[in-house]
Amino acid sequence: MRVEKEYIESLGDEVVLKIENNMYPIIRLGEVLNLKTSSSESIERMLVLIMNLGEQHIALVVDELLESKEVVVKTLGSHLKRVHGITGTTLMGEW
Repeated sequence: MRVEKEYIESLGDEVVLKIENNMYPIIRLGEVLNLKTSSSESIERMLVLIMNLGEQHIALVVDELLESKEVVVKTLGSHLKRVHGITGTTLMGEW
């Protein structure tokens, strides 16, 4: 989703996204991947992906959206359920 800056709040040292009385800690993907990122001051609307990480929900901020596709994510099944860090997959027709 695209989020206006008015939904961003500071709670002590933590920056959060507040949507419909829900607070989501903000994590910048570029910082997690140690990438050079653009200045957040110049961005009027941030691109945010709300993610469910088990019991925790976060707002993952990305610099830009290159392409948009609708996909169905399926579980890996019993034979691949022990693969660490991957909870699902999708099959793309063009690959």
